[in-house]
Amino acid sequence: MSNIIIDPYRFGIDCSSNVISCTIKPLSFDGTNDELVLADHDDFSFDAVNTAANINVAHSVCVYLNRDSLFNNEGIYRKANSLNNMEYRVFFLGNDLYCDTYDTHVNTYSRRIFYNISSSLMAVNTWFQLCVAFGTEGREASAWVNGISLGAGSGGGSGSGDIENLTMEFSIGGAMSNAGLNFYEGLLTQFMLWKDHKLTQDEVDYLYSSGTALRNPTIDCGDYQISNKLKLWVKDETGNDYSGNSHHMTLTGGLTHAGSSSPC
Repeated sequence: MSNIIIDPYRFGIDCSSNVISCTIKPLSFDGTNDELVLADHDDFSFDAVNTAANINVAHSVCVYLNRDSLFNNEGIYRKANSLNNMEYRVFFLGNDLYCDTYDTHVNTYSRRIFYNISSSLMAVNTWFQLCVAFGTEGREASAWVNGISLGAGSGGGSGSGDIENLTMEFSIGGAMSNAGLNFYEGLLTQFMLWKDHKLTQDEVDYLYSSGTALRNPTIDCGDYQISNKLKLWVKDETGNDYSGNSHHMTLTGGLTHAGSSSPC
């Protein structure tokens, strides 16, 4: 008698009904003052209260981007004010992806991890999927472009300390003027954020689906079983949250959409 367990989600499951239509209209950020903003909420804070130092709540983001330039230093998302007071931020410095968390209590970065993204993965005016996943400790983070792992990355900051839960807005595309970051410039769609979960390679593979389809993150299917962890899903030009949590975001700076362009 074999003791091999067959995973039913890997075999015989039809996930075709989970494909999202490509008629979506992405948001078009002008790089000047456009952003999506949301008032402070615990769903977007990853402070692990009453735990040892250097422990945070795992969290992940996946988004489709189409950049106007690969030379700009621009924000992707953050929970912070316009200065350096923050919980976390993820941004581009040209071709480098920076993933920061910050412990305001001790005034130091608890993690700073950066990855150089090959031009073969991220080209100007070309859609690509970016996923970033933070674990609970130290510099535990992973990043993928189009389902391809960016590897271990390089570190900086103290490597210790906790994210504090501060009263700050959550922003997609916003700048941080004191850090020399600009507003995001280009197209953006399918922004997904999970709390209390670090994405795995199998889950990223499923969400990317070889670039041929967009997947609905609210439906468990295949190797993807984390719909209950999803806190935000902005999938079109309205800025509305389709995760079921009603975190509808406000479009600022005259943010518009870009016709019927889509990443698939």
